[in-house]
Amino acid sequence: MTDASVDAPVTAVTVFRDGARVVRTGLVTVQPGLRPVVLGSLPATADPASVRVAARGHDLGLLNVEVQRRFGTDPLRAETARLRAEVEQRRDTVQELADEDAAEQAALGFLGHLSDATATALARAVSTGRAGYDELSRMAGHLSAGTGSILSRRREIGARKRTAQRELEAAEQRLAAAEKRAGHPVEFAEVCVILEARAGRH
Repeated sequence: MTDASVDAPVTAVTVFRDGARVVRTGLVTVQPGLRPVVLGSLPATADPASVRVAARGHDLGLLNVEVQRRFGTDPLRAETARLRAEVEQRRDTVQELADEDAAEQAALGFLGHLSDATATALARAVSTGRAGYDELSRMAGHLSAGTGSILSRRREIGARKRTAQRELEAAEQRLAAAEKRAGHPVEFAEVCVILEARAGRH
């Protein structure tokens, strides 16, 4: 004889100074005869002596109510998987920003090399009269603007990277906490009743 399981969601709560009364309501169909029914899990903090069960139905009797302590596995697999995916996403974001910064650093290095080469070439051109100081000034302004633009982008990337790093560390902490809890036995109270259906379906 297999126990029937009843989904009994909370339908009413009354709060007192020293506790609360919680009402759960569920429906079940039973065949004639004695039928064990499990009324779902209660928190481990529930007082077994306070549990009351009422059964209503045609030719249906409630013969026994028993509250048993059980241990089960903490159902955190889905939560852990979600947190692990979040950590991977945060890591990708940090890496993307690091790549952006590396590209800007390379551009800055190239601009520095170009600046040195241009300065040497222009100095020679000015000394031989092939270029004037106006050309030299315009080139210096262009190189300076390019350097300033790259440095500005690097500062913006750096700020985003610091924020992303903090978010990654927070996500890693949440994942570590979930993995620490996952798989540990969790205590709960299980309510088992014996119903007697004397005739027909209920």
